[in-house]
Amino acid sequence: MFMNPSNKGRFYHDGRFATLLDVVNHYNVHFNLGLTNREKLDLVEYLKSLPSPD
Repeated sequence: MFMNPSNKGRFYHDGRFATLLDVVNHYNVHFNLGLTNREKLDLVEYLKSLPSPD
């Protein structure tokens, strides 16, 4: 089972981010991770593949 589509646009602890990429970009800047665009997209795809806890 994959991420529930009904959760789209409710990312981060307070729901402020519309997409997973927005969250990854936030962490990349906040923690100065230095991720490339490819790495950020790969991380988003990995996160989307994680099972939902339904």
